[in-house]
Amino acid sequence: MNQESDKKFECIKGIMAFVDFLGLSNFLKVNTPMSNADNEKIDRLNAQIHFFESSLGHHGRFAEQTEKYQLKYDGGVWGAISYSDNASIFISGEGSENPNLTLTNLFEILLAQLAYSQYESASDWKYDGFENFLIRGGITYGYGYIGKNIVTGPAHLHAYNIEQSDPYPRIVIDKKIFDNIDITRLEKNFIIRDFYGTFFVDYLKAFNPDLLYCLEHVRDFILENLKSTKGSILQKYQWTARYFNYHCHRSNLNDLLIPEFEDYDKCFTKDFNVV
Repeated sequence: MNQESDKKFECIKGIMAFVDFLGLSNFLKVNTPMSNADNEKIDRLNAQIHFFESSLGHHGRFAEQTEKYQLKYDGGVWGAISYSDNASIFISGEGSENPNLTLTNLFEILLAQLAYSQYESASDWKYDGFENFLIRGGITYGYGYIGKNIVTGPAHLHAYNIEQSDPYPRIVIDKKIFDNIDITRLEKNFIIRDFYGTFFVDYLKAFNPDLLYCLEHVRDFILENLKSTKGSILQKYQWTARYFNYHCHRSNLNDLLIPEFEDYDKCFTKDFNVV
């Protein structure tokens, strides 16, 4: 079932994700009225938001992958909606023969699609007609509602609060999710944690080694913003530089390391013993 279903609007348990493009609000605040160059930037941003919908919206890649899973295994409930510069997605194992396993498998699909969306957004900077934005979000477990063109509920508010409270451009994963899925069946391909114990989507794992230039685009984007930003915005790109260096080191791409952020190995780990 998806959000287009005519089934009764009801509250069920599941996993809720809220994700947001960073920077749009600040851009609009400081660029009013807009110059022609700013209008061109908005045009590129519109193209990126269209990409967001095609990736995470109710007719996008996430929907396509989820529906393929449902056809094969028969079960699960989901809803997805994108609006302006953010999107909300809810998944549940309700109605399936094994709700816990179904939720686990739908969570894998969700993590992969979030990772690919984050990576593509970062690597398309000033290329292919897009305006690049980093993405931040929160994923949690709780009660959600799915109706026609709506995804909401207490879990939605919690996921939004997680996104709002985290200072870094990442999609944070609430630890209580791991208590409500089959953790032994979770592949963890797109999960990483920092040394403070915060789990988040490991989106740089979505990179394709055969398309190294895309990763180079990410590096260029980080370097440009390390030079042009300050204060709390600069801190976001400093964090991203460390995460980028961590990924390059584990992928044996040391030629791409960003100078002055060599402490990456002290910041992140793929150790899941705490789960």
